[in-house]
This record gives sequence, structure tokens and C-alpha cells, in this order.
Amino acid sequence: MKRWWVLSLLVAVIVLGVTPVMAAPGDIEFERKGVQGGPVPPATFSHWSHRIRYRCYVCHPKLFVMKAGGNEITMKTIGAGKTCGACHNGKAAFKVEFRTCSRCHATPGAASGAIPGAAEAPAPAAAPKPAVTPAPAEAPPAKK
Repeated sequence: MKRWWVLSLLVAVIVLGVTPVMAAPGDIEFERKGVQGGPVPPATFSHWSHRIRYRCYVCHPKLFVMKAGGNEITMKTIGAGKTCGACHNGKAAFKVEFRTCSRCHATPGAASGAIPGAAEAPAPAAAPKPAVTPAPAEAPPAKK
């Protein structure tokens, strides 16, 4: 049963080009130091989605030490091409910029996984996201 569920999720991710924002074993939710609450949730790193594409040695220990809290990860370090920014530069992976905030800073369990009030980030050119029309919340009243 577990294999079927994992396989179904993997197929959905590959076919739809989406990554669900939900906590999974091995995921890391970064604390936002000095910022409590506010409209931007903390970033969630999906170990699972990175691990299915890359081996551990791609990031460890060159970019990240193998210790919880052992790296200073800020938007400044990412923008300087360090930590996440070593790959998330628009070449190897999506570029970290204002329109891609919700790819990492998402509300877990939200229908769209986006930051409330923020525009959805476009998919990378290599893997376009299919257009999906959400179902209406309730059916319109019947005409008489």
C-alpha cells in the first residue's frame, strides 16, 4: 500500500510539474530569526524533492555542513551564490527572486501552497506548468 502511494505521488510530481508543500520526513523548516509572524512564512527545504534528483555529495559538505543549524542561510547568502544560491541561480535551478518567493516560503497545507496575496511564480522554461482551472467553491444557483 505504501509503495503505491509513493509511486502515485512521484508520478503526479513528474507529470504535473508540481511539488506539494507539506512537511515530509527529512524536510527542514528554517526559522526566521528576528521575524515573528508576518505575511511571509519560513522557508521549507524539501529534502525529498532534492534527493530524488541529486546524491548527497552534491551539497554535503561543500555547501552545507551535516549539522542542524550549522549553516547561516539568508537571502543575502543565497543572492551571493552561496548555500541554496549555488544552484538556484536561474541556470541549474529556478532563480531566487521576488516572483519565486512562494516556491520556498509557502504555507504548508494551503490549496495553492502560495504566500497569501502573492502572485504564483511561473514554472521554469524547461518544464512548463500545465494550466489548471480550480473547481468553483460551490455550484452557481440554478436558473428558473
